[in-house]
Amino acid sequence: MVVPSDRPACGVISERNHPGVSGFEGWASHSCGYSPTSLPTRKSRNQRFLTTERLLVYPDMKLLIDTDIGSDIDDALALLLLLHMAEVDILGVTTTYGCVDVRAKIAKKIINARGLNVPVFAGSAQPLSRWPQVWHTGTEGKGILDDDESRADLTDLGIGTRANEFIADTVVRNPGEVTLVALGPLTNVAMAIRENPQVAEKAKAIYFMGCGVTFPARAPENLQQGTKYRSEPSHNVWADLRAAREVFESEARISAVTNDVTTQVWWDGSSVRALTDSDGPPEAVLVGSMLKVWLEHRSESFNKPITGTCPHDALAAAEACGRGFVRYESGLMHIDCNRYTTFTPDPSGRHRAGACVDAERFLEWFPHALLGPLR
Repeated sequence: MVVPSDRPACGVISERNHPGVSGFEGWASHSCGYSPTSLPTRKSRNQRFLTTERLLVYPDMKLLIDTDIGSDIDDALALLLLLHMAEVDILGVTTTYGCVDVRAKIAKKIINARGLNVPVFAGSAQPLSRWPQVWHTGTEGKGILDDDESRADLTDLGIGTRANEFIADTVVRNPGEVTLVALGPLTNVAMAIRENPQVAEKAKAIYFMGCGVTFPARAPENLQQGTKYRSEPSHNVWADLRAAREVFESEARISAVTNDVTTQVWWDGSSVRALTDSDGPPEAVLVGSMLKVWLEHRSESFNKPITGTCPHDALAAAEACGRGFVRYESGLMHIDCNRYTTFTPDPSGRHRAGACVDAERFLEWFPHALLGPLR
């Protein structure tokens, strides 16, 4: 989740995630629209990947989703997208930041509507950092939870607690196989690494919607080694600075899909209306109702009609599945005590930063992947 503006600011370009599927070997920079050649077609569950046109598609990807769903609509769009991607195996969903019980109920209801039995765990409501105060939009749960669901105990809905233990256990039991898709502040992920430090090295990848890389103007074709690119803090960093610093200082391979990149993608038009007006499938109806509430909230906030949104977390989710809409550079991301992020290019770095996004290609793909026949 990011604290959004009503329109994308397209002057600044920033970072993003990794290839992640093969354990991160060969982190060479890719151009936007990277098109691999001579890749094998899928013949078995054990084969590493397949290709579809210009996009890398990884079969049977095991994902854990950590989300602050229920505030900005982008988390719900990301969950709906992943539920509709056949190659994805969602091992669990955990919720972070603030009203985690409400967030867990939202995620569980959408997953149940899809007819899946995916474990959902509420995580830590309080960040590891004492400041700033937890931020809510006031729309959490509106358009999806009824009064009985809002009042229900988590156990009555089949929702667990102690998300950090679930994350740690799942990653360690599946070494090198699980990709963490972190769409909110990193509290649960940091606590999982505290629970078991092996999480950092045994996770296949962490895709984080956060951080930043700010260039003086347009992103250069190649980042200069030894040059430090400093950025203003993003919401998911400053919302829990201690957690973000602990995760980035760990041995984890991390790809940051930041709002510097995601705000260059503005989703509007007929496919937005198709979702808000959807009468099926049931999971799309639920997310469409949430989207309608979100657009009304944004319209009231800006005192003008807002008919679209930046699908920040949906882009991060797509990238976690190897869709390749962003060009990357390797390096190291440092988060200082003032919440600023600094990216230093380094071919051997364990972090990845995106230099540009192919927004047009993403927007051609996204509505179909999200909505399918509803488009």
